[in-house]
Amino acid sequence: MDTPGSSAPAGGLRRPVLIVAALLILGAAGLAMLALLPGEEDAWTRIRRSGSVRIGHTAEAPYAWRTPDGRVTGEAPELARAVFAQLGIQHIEWVEVQFGSLIPQLRTGRFDVIAAGMYVTPARERQIAFSHPSYCTHAALLVRHADAQRLRGYADLVQSPGARLAVLAGAVEGEAALAAGVPAGRILAFPDPASAAQAVADGEAEALALSAPSVQWLADRDPRLRRAAEAVTAAPPEGCGAFGFRQEDRELRRRFDAQLRAFLGTPAHAALVRPFGFTPAELPPALQPAPERRP
Repeated sequence: MDTPGSSAPAGGLRRPVLIVAALLILGAAGLAMLALLPGEEDAWTRIRRSGSVRIGHTAEAPYAWRTPDGRVTGEAPELARAVFAQLGIQHIEWVEVQFGSLIPQLRTGRFDVIAAGMYVTPARERQIAFSHPSYCTHAALLVRHADAQRLRGYADLVQSPGARLAVLAGAVEGEAALAAGVPAGRILAFPDPASAAQAVADGEAEALALSAPSVQWLADRDPRLRRAAEAVTAAPPEGCGAFGFRQEDRELRRRFDAQLRAFLGTPAHAALVRPFGFTPAELPPALQPAPERRP
């Protein structure tokens, strides 16, 4: 059973006021320490006892979004449902936040897991722990039809004076564009893919950089837009998405990871993610089917 998020305090735990006040002074690191106080349940013990897990997501199809009837779906939520069902957890409390808030709100305890197709990067690994990747892909550009051949990657944007690039706030494409030489003043950050795509359609930006599945999803749903002729080639050329956990929640991540690894690449997994545009080609390299040998 799925439920929307609640406004209850992070973790829902009560402690002496002086301890909480002292830890709050330390910021997010202090809040993370709350889970380590003597006598407190670890995340997996609480989830197993209650039969409920809190999962944070954002609105970026095809990875995660909420349908008009209220169901949270996408590659990451559906995969999380399948894994937690195997762990005996049937109740999920979904919490939707903007992409840039996912890691801070995970660390402060608003939810237990990030299910948003988040790329694994060294900077993020210093803040949270990741599961085994569930997919690997590369970046692409969403453009208007007239620009599909002219703007194919970051280098084309650099060489086009005045060309503006839309990115998702907190996503890796903004950093990659800067590293490729796109001036910071020409990079526009948006809170969600829908508003960024609308900016391209309206001429407020010349292109939107996102992962290829997201770009294709947006292009398929707006006749004014299309995926550029070639994938973005500047670093990072490829990224792998995974589920995020607090670093101290080792047992929760270990159990989730064991079930995830067993499920990835199976016929059931392929059927689950196919509606979102994911094929065996997006499986992490270690799980790629072996090439057929010709006789």
